[in-house]
Amino acid sequence: MTSTALEAYKVTNPKKIEESLPSATIKSTLINLTSKAFGYLKYLAIAIFIGFNAKTDDYFIASSLLGIFLIFGDAFDSVGIPNLVQARRSSEKNLKN
Repeated sequence: MTSTALEAYKVTNPKKIEESLPSATIKSTLINLTSKAFGYLKYLAIAIFIGFNAKTDDYFIASSLLGIFLIFGDAFDSVGIPNLVQARRSSEKNLKN
């Protein structure tokens, strides 16, 4: 939020917006641990229903590789795209000059 939007939000919603660092850290940690637990239970359920064999290993390897590629995509979105936009804007300024 911009500062003016934040000020308007404070006026319309008098609840406390800022959160303390320890509270935010604890909430984030609990959400992360819950996510990891459900992920573990997912893999456990797949192994129980499909069984422990080569097909299960193939599934887990494919799933892991997909996750790795998705992480690279997220990293490109958060780092690469802003750099591309900045380069485009600077090249437009150079063309105008």
